[in-house]
Amino acid sequence: MGATKTGISIHKILDSMGIPHFLVDTREEINFDVTHSKFLISLKLGMDNTLQAIEDADELYFSPGFNRSRLKVDESKIKSELNLFLENSRNFLIGVTGTNGKSTVCYLMSQLLDSLNIPNKIIGNFGEPMLGSIHVQDSRLVL
Repeated sequence: MGATKTGISIHKILDSMGIPHFLVDTREEINFDVTHSKFLISLKLGMDNTLQAIEDADELYFSPGFNRSRLKVDESKIKSELNLFLENSRNFLIGVTGTNGKSTVCYLMSQLLDSLNIPNKIIGNFGEPMLGSIHVQDSRLVL
């Protein structure tokens, strides 16, 4: 739900995993310069398509800015980008959550691990996008 950066990122991951899906947006038009044919085939625009997709879907992934206030949504169908990542990543992960200081904690942890010669990489807001590394499997700790 939502043809935004997050929606397109989720579309690419689901497509790479061979999972049938649609990318839906309530807007009648979007102003993206997208020529990826699988993206265009998967794209459904307008409120009618959005309502139908919500009704038919087994799982729903909403872009963060998607306004759900006008829609009746079965909350049990809603998954997040984080759910998708955690269910499909095969890396050893250290998750850092909270309101403030996450980037700093990740940076300091990475520096500490580097000083111990423990390979690691930071993903998420302070590094590579989370879904961009979902299929990458290596020996590094992922922060």
